[in-house]
Amino acid sequence: MSESRRPLSGVRVLDLGCYIAGPLTGMLLADQGAEVIKVDPPGGPLFDHGVNAVLNRGKLRIAADLHDPSDRSRVLDLLRNADVVIENFSPDARARLRVTADDVHAVNPDAIHVSLPGVASGDDLLEGAEAFEGIVAAATAQFTNIHAVRELFGLDPVYTPLPLASVYAGVHAATAAVLALRERAGRHGRGTAIEVPLVNAAVSAMSSLHLKVERQPDRYAAPRLPLVLRRVALPLMRLWARTGGPQAQAKLLAIARQSYPALMTSYPCGDGHQLYLFAVDNAKLARAALDVLGILDKVLAEGFVFQDPYVAGDRRDNLSEASNLSRKRQTRLKQLIAEALLARPAEEWEALLNRRGVTCAVQRTTAEWLALPEIAAAGLVTALEDPELGVVRQPGPQAVVRTDLGRTTYPRPRRPQVQPEDSCWAERQLGPARQHTAPRTAGPANWLNDLLVVDMCSMVAGPVAGRTFAEYGARVVKVESPRPNHGPRLTCWYGLDVNQGKESIALDLKSVEGREAARRLIARADVLLTNHSTAAMDALGLDTDGLRALNPRLLICRIGAYNALNDGPWSARPGYDPVLQAASGIMMRYGDPGNPELHAIASCVDALTGYSAAFGAAVALFAQGERGGGSVDASLAAAATLVQIPFAFDHGALARAEPSGQTAKGETDSYRLYRASDGWIFIGARGNNLGAISRALRTTRVDREALERAIASRRVSSLTKALRAAGIPAVRVETVASLHEKLAGKRGPGLRLEHHEVPGLGRVVVAPGQQVTSDGGLCRLAAAQKPGASTGPVLEQLGLDAQTFLKSGAAANEIAHDYLPA
Repeated sequence: MSESRRPLSGVRVLDLGCYIAGPLTGMLLADQGAEVIKVDPPGGPLFDHGVNAVLNRGKLRIAADLHDPSDRSRVLDLLRNADVVIENFSPDARARLRVTADDVHAVNPDAIHVSLPGVASGDDLLEGAEAFEGIVAAATAQFTNIHAVRELFGLDPVYTPLPLASVYAGVHAATAAVLALRERAGRHGRGTAIEVPLVNAAVSAMSSLHLKVERQPDRYAAPRLPLVLRRVALPLMRLWARTGGPQAQAKLLAIARQSYPALMTSYPCGDGHQLYLFAVDNAKLARAALDVLGILDKVLAEGFVFQDPYVAGDRRDNLSEASNLSRKRQTRLKQLIAEALLARPAEEWEALLNRRGVTCAVQRTTAEWLALPEIAAAGLVTALEDPELGVVRQPGPQAVVRTDLGRTTYPRPRRPQVQPEDSCWAERQLGPARQHTAPRTAGPANWLNDLLVVDMCSMVAGPVAGRTFAEYGARVVKVESPRPNHGPRLTCWYGLDVNQGKESIALDLKSVEGREAARRLIARADVLLTNHSTAAMDALGLDTDGLRALNPRLLICRIGAYNALNDGPWSARPGYDPVLQAASGIMMRYGDPGNPELHAIASCVDALTGYSAAFGAAVALFAQGERGGGSVDASLAAAATLVQIPFAFDHGALARAEPSGQTAKGETDSYRLYRASDGWIFIGARGNNLGAISRALRTTRVDREALERAIASRRVSSLTKALRAAGIPAVRVETVASLHEKLAGKRGPGLRLEHHEVPGLGRVVVAPGQQVTSDGGLCRLAAAQKPGASTGPVLEQLGLDAQTFLKSGAAANEIAHDYLPA
C-alpha cells in the first residue's frame, strides 16, 4: 500500500455546496482521500467566514458562474466524470441553476447526487421560510429543550450558535454518499439521488429528547423533583418566569441549576477553575470518585448505600443510581464534594480522577481546548498552512479508517483557487458493470442488508452507531451484560431509543461460557462495534490480534473519548458526552465562566460520535470491498470539536464575536429571538436588515426597542405572515411538546414521529430514522427489545444449548423483570 493512499482515493466529488452543510460533506470525503473540486460563485463563497479554510481543506477550488455558458460547460465536463455531486441549494435555486437530480443524471447517470435542503421534498414544516441555521433550530426546539431544565421551569428560550443541523446533516450525507457508492460498485447499479434535510438531521441529533413513554415510572423523570415541587411550586415558578422579567429569570435559573445531580455537575477547585464531574448512575465510577476525593467513608457513615439498582428498586439513598438521590441527600453530597475539591487545583484533580477511571474535565474555553498539547499529540487537532490565512489550527479527521488498501492521514490544507479551465478529471471509460442500462441502486433500507453487526457498546454513542446500521438494513445483535455497570436510566430508558431494530442478548463476558458465545457470534460477524477500553477488551480475550485470528474479515469499530490518529497522552481516558462538552468549551460558551451550562444530554456529542463511527465504517466497507477487515476509530473528542466548527479553529487573528450565555437571543437584531403575544418567534434575516423588518411590521422607529414592542403586541402567525410577505424568514419557536402536537398523526412526506406499543409501557413515541431518503427511506425499525429478549434464539443459532447457558448464569434472557425497573 502506498503510504499516501487513503480509503477514498480515486473517488471524484464535485462540491457545489454553500454555507456549512454542503462543504462539510465534501470536507469529510476529502479527509478520507476523495478528489474534491469545490465550485464557488465568482464573487467568492456565499458564507464569508474564516471557517471556509477548514471546510474546504484538501479541495481544489474554482470560481464559476453556472449561468454563464462557458463556465457552465466546464462545470458540466467535471460533472460527467464525477462520482458524487453535492449541493445544498433551496429548491428554487437548484432549479434555477439546473443542478437538480434529474439535471445531474441527464449528464451523468452514474453520479450520486447528494442534496441537503432545509426540509424534505413536500414537507411544509418551515412554511416556506429559508432554512438558515437559526430557522431550523427554532423549528426543531433547539432554543427551548436543548437546555436540560429551562423549559421545565418556564424560562425564556436561549439562543445557541452551534450548527447542530448542518453538522449532523453533513455527516449523514457523507455516510449515505459512501454507502451509495458501495451499493453502486457491489451490485452494479447506477447512480442515485440522496436527500438529507436539515430539519430531519436536527431531530436525529435530539432523538432522546423526543422519546416519550406513556407509562413511565417516576424513577425516570429528569430532573427528579419532589411531588409538591412539581405539582404546586413549579406552576407558580412558571408564572413568575412569564411575568417577573429578567430578575425572575435569573433567580429561577439559579434554582433550576440546583436540580442537577451531585455527581453530574461542576465545582470550583482550589485554584478557582471549575471541574465537571460525571459519575452518575454507575456504582463503579461513583465509588472511585468519592474514594479519590477522600469522602467515601464519611458518605457511607451518613447512610448512603451502594446497592444493585436493578434489584434494590427506587431507593433515594443509593449511590449506584445517584440521579435518584433525594433532594436532601443531593444537597449534602454536593456540599461534601465541593469542600473536598477546594483542596487542590482543577487540573490536579482532573489527572487524579482520570487515573482511577473517573470521567471528569476542567471547564475550558474552545481556544484553550484547541491549544492543548494532549489533543494535538493525538491528532484530534492539527495545524495546516492555509494559502489565505496562514497557519490554521483546526479539527483533525472525524473518523480514522485503517484498511489494507488505504488509511486516514492528517488532512491537507485548502488549495489556492484556480480558473475553471485549469481543473479537469481524465475521461473515464465505462466498463460492462457500469453500462447505463444497469438498474438504479436499491433504496437505503437495503444498502447494508448483507451485514451482521455485533454491538457490544453501552450508553449512547456506540448504540447510535449500531442503530444506524440497522436503519440501512443490517442485522444488528446487541450484547448486554446481565449485570450492567450503568443503572436502568442509562441502560434501559435510553435503550428504548438507541436500540431500536436490534436483537438483544445478555452474556456474562466474565465467564468462560459467555466469552465463548461472544466469540462464536463475532466469528460470523462483518462488523464489531465496541466502546470498551483496550484494556477491557484484552481482559475479555478480545484483543485486536485475537479478533483478527478469529475473523480476518471483521471490521473493528472502536468508539472512545479521545482515540484518534495517534496514541496521545489522554487516549486511554474514559469520557461521556457532558465531560467532552466541558473539556472542549461547549459548556463555557452556552453558559459563562462562573456557570458553565450543559448543552443537552446526548444531543450534542454522543449522537454525533455514533453517526461519525457509522461514517467511518461506511468508508472502510467501501474501501475494502469483498476483502473485509480493517478498523475504525471515532471519538467523543472529535465530535465535540466538529459540532462547534464555526468556533473550533484558530489562525491567530483577533478574537471572533461569539453569542454566549443564558441570556443570548441571537447573532444580530435581524437574526434573533423575539417574544410575541402568544409565544416566541425567530427572525432569520441576512445581514443587518433591521430596516426591512421594521418596514414589514410597520414600526415607528428602526431600532430593536421599537421592534420588540411591535412584536410583543402581535401573534406569531400574524408576524410570520407579514415578514414572509416581505421575503424575511421567520418561524415560531417550538418546544418538543408543541412540535409533537404539530406532527401528531402526520403521514405525508417529511418529518414525522412514530410510536410502538411496548408491553408494560404502553405507547412509546420515538423520532424514527428519517435523515436520509433515496428511492425510499431508511428502515422502519421495530421497537427496542427488552434487554436479553433474543438470548435463547441467538444462542441456538450459534449451535449452543440456551438452557445450559441460562442455568449456569453465563447468559440471561432479561436483566430485570420490567423493561423499565420501577
